[in-house]
Amino acid sequence: MFLQLLLLLSSTAGFFTITNAARPITVYGDVLKDVEFFTRTFPWIIDNIGGDLIVDYALLGSGRYSIPQMCALKQLRKNTYLQAEYLKCEAEGNKNVSCVSETGINTRILKKCVAGGGHLARLAAAKYSKLNINYSPIIGLGSKSTVFGVEDKFVLEKICTIFGRKLPLGCVKACTCDEGSGQNSEESDLPEFSTKGPESETESPKEKEANSENKKPGSNSTNSSENEMSEPI
Repeated sequence: MFLQLLLLLSSTAGFFTITNAARPITVYGDVLKDVEFFTRTFPWIIDNIGGDLIVDYALLGSGRYSIPQMCALKQLRKNTYLQAEYLKCEAEGNKNVSCVSETGINTRILKKCVAGGGHLARLAAAKYSKLNINYSPIIGLGSKSTVFGVEDKFVLEKICTIFGRKLPLGCVKACTCDEGSGQNSEESDLPEFSTKGPESETESPKEKEANSENKKPGSNSTNSSENEMSEPI
């Protein structure tokens, strides 16, 4: 009887099942320049599926601010919601000490990390360079593909493809949460999308343009950079 009930629920949900298995993504961007993304888009994505993601950060820009940011994110690596809150605080132009205080980051550990954190900026720059895409922000989806230059709802849609048929609730019914989507309703259905995986998705016009202008003959694809990715910052 229990098995029959599960099968019935699966069929009524369009053969989708809900999962809590976290999937890795990588965020490439400059927090002080990609303000809209870090104050609106990324917090909205995390509001919807943050509990189902493990986020690696390759932050760009001057090491004077990207290194402290990545060190702070390293302390918050077990809580994507606090990571998004911290990045939003920084992107809004607040003082670093204020953002650190609001998210409960240990300042002693942070200072020690920053003092020896030059490698974090080098690693982030190297990862971004291997993409051969002259654009930010970019979200890397495991070892499969990237998404950038599209509306918020399509960013979430493409991230959701990495879960296959085992979709998080935020992929099935996305909450606007007063952030991101720009819609007025409390909940919104995502556009229909393939569940065959991100390799089946087509690139946006901006993706095609950026890739065609910056791809070099014989260069590695996005797959190589994602496969060589270290554990999340």
